[in-house]
Amino acid sequence: MTTRPPKLLRRALLKISRGNRSPPELCAFHEAAHVVVAWRLGVEVRKVSIDGAYAESVRSDLAGVTEHKCATWLENAQISVAGLIANTEISSHGIRMSYDLANTGGVHGDQASFITYLAHAAGFDQQKAKELVEPTFDKADATLSRARRQWLDLADRLKRRRTMSADDIAKILGPLPRVGSETRAERDDVEAQLIKAQERTQEGEPMNPAPSSRPRQSRTPQTVKGGRNVL
Repeated sequence: MTTRPPKLLRRALLKISRGNRSPPELCAFHEAAHVVVAWRLGVEVRKVSIDGAYAESVRSDLAGVTEHKCATWLENAQISVAGLIANTEISSHGIRMSYDLANTGGVHGDQASFITYLAHAAGFDQQKAKELVEPTFDKADATLSRARRQWLDLADRLKRRRTMSADDIAKILGPLPRVGSETRAERDDVEAQLIKAQERTQEGEPMNPAPSSRPRQSRTPQTVKGGRNVL
């Protein structure tokens, strides 16, 4: 990562110095990281928003929301950890986020939760999941490094527009890459598992970790609504 803050974060620093504890630039930078990694994996992002009212409408406890189509467990992990990578850069410039993006469950803030999340991709083998942590971080970080200019452009546009659709995103990131039939089949399987797990939860059954369900987390970072993931 660069040593000098990008223009977007310099604006955030200026606003913080003037008393604004939650400049929208921070949320835009964070959400744009999710979007870039998802898009590069060929996972369509239907909408990204830093509009608080919209976030509340989809029951997100964050200021921003990224809605993307279902992905594989490892793809989901890369998309999620992109937010942590963004937060790490924000913190490296001495910016302290007053809204706690880094510790809201899932894989944003602590490695233990990340390992639990990755356990799906490792047949619930915790040791194997631990081995997946570093490459997942590395892949997401490499994606963001390669698409640095587009990440910043997207974050800047999101800050100004507040909400962006898939068409808006494609104008910056280009056409969505195609994926193979095997990946599509795996995504369909994950979506079916998530929907079943959500149905059981709504019926009052506990979501115990099992190969056909989702791991328990302190907060559900994604909810599935008709094939839509909310992160």
